[in-house]
Amino acid sequence: MTSDTPLRADARRNRARIVAAAREVFAASGIDVTLDEVARAAGVGVGTVYRRFSGKEELLDAVFDEVVADLNTLIDAAAAEPDAWTGLVGLLSAIAERQAADRGLFQICTRTELGHSKRIGEHFIPRSTASWPARTPRGRCARTSRPRTSVRS
Repeated sequence: MTSDTPLRADARRNRARIVAAAREVFAASGIDVTLDEVARAAGVGVGTVYRRFSGKEELLDAVFDEVVADLNTLIDAAAAEPDAWTGLVGLLSAIAERQAADRGLFQICTRTELGHSKRIGEHFIPRSTASWPARTPRGRCARTSRPRTSVRS
């Protein structure tokens, strides 16, 4: 549960273990697993999970916050790429690979009842529009870096 008082060191470690275990369990089995399964994977009792999180929704929020931090790192790396096209392709590939390997990621981000899809729009749309247009004139990528493709019928 959230509180203004700082957590003790062991409580911080338990919270981090629970969130890490939740990410692994959600990735493998989706977000419909029980908190008992998360506790077992974290090596703590379910009571410890409930001391740190009031329920599954709060745990999903914590996992989502870590996902957002990971995606921010990917966006920053893509924006730092000297060639905008290479950065964009790398970003989209990395996101697609994560979604393919993480069953729970898509569920966390798209289940409307969790409210994360709105948070994604609020967070990433302003961030991406601030990073990318300044990198390329009139929003165009350098033609030298794009492979030429043709569609044949």
